[in-house]
Amino acid sequence: VIALTILAFALEGYLLTRHLAHLVDGTRAIATGNYDARVAIESNDEIGRLARRFNEMSNAVRVNVQALREREERFRSMMELSSDWYWEQDEQFRFTDAETSESKSKQRAPGFVGKQRWDLTDTNLTAGQWAAHRAQLERHEPFHDFEYRRLGHDGKQQWVSISGLPIFDAQGRFRGYRGVGKVITERKQA
Repeated sequence: VIALTILAFALEGYLLTRHLAHLVDGTRAIATGNYDARVAIESNDEIGRLARRFNEMSNAVRVNVQALREREERFRSMMELSSDWYWEQDEQFRFTDAETSESKSKQRAPGFVGKQRWDLTDTNLTAGQWAAHRAQLERHEPFHDFEYRRLGHDGKQQWVSISGLPIFDAQGRFRGYRGVGKVITERKQA
């Protein structure tokens, strides 16, 4: 009886650890991006119910990741159609990111990161105009079609139009701005 009891516990322990190993493998697969991972445990005990819930979660993650990828692709397409670049700033209005979308390939815009917009070279705006724009930013207001002239990457003067929205975290704290820009030199010349 003692030997059978020990054997029964050993067998139950083996089955339990084998099922847990399957759950660990499934979790590892999800963590590495395999959202089709499934755990094939068909028992009706707690481990079986856990495996079914894991498979439901894996399916929900797969659906959500696919939807997120589609939204990101839609956002990128809209950005490329509506602007020449996008930009992000921190709470001190310093650029943290600026990317152009020339020829459908992303390129980092040189010389922007770490600077504030009014630190960029050779614009046509007066100190008072920059102060008014900065006051708007400090009030964390969205802005649209802010136009100014600046020196382009090719060394020539160009007109640009930028729009931006303030970014807030989940607690409502201001985190900076995100926006888009477009070169409007031809329109201004016309």
